[in-house]
Amino acid sequence: MDGNLTYAACGLLIIAYAWARFNTPPSNRSSTRQTLYWSSAIGYMLSALVLFAALSSFSALAHGARRCSASLTTRRFRRL
Repeated sequence: MDGNLTYAACGLLIIAYAWARFNTPPSNRSSTRQTLYWSSAIGYMLSALVLFAALSSFSALAHGARRCSASLTTRRFRRL
């Protein structure tokens, strides 16, 4: 439960940062249609979240693989 809250908080921070970054320079709003602007903004924020989710799951898988290999090494030494 605590880990999910951490990921949710990180996701909200990523959305806030992506929104602020997408919205610069402020003049780009006036040079495009409203639907194109909003669809691009949502796409930018979603791509940032997808990248975060992919990197987080890859990190968790790598950490789990290291833990698994460490336990296998420990088992080998116990047999000797």
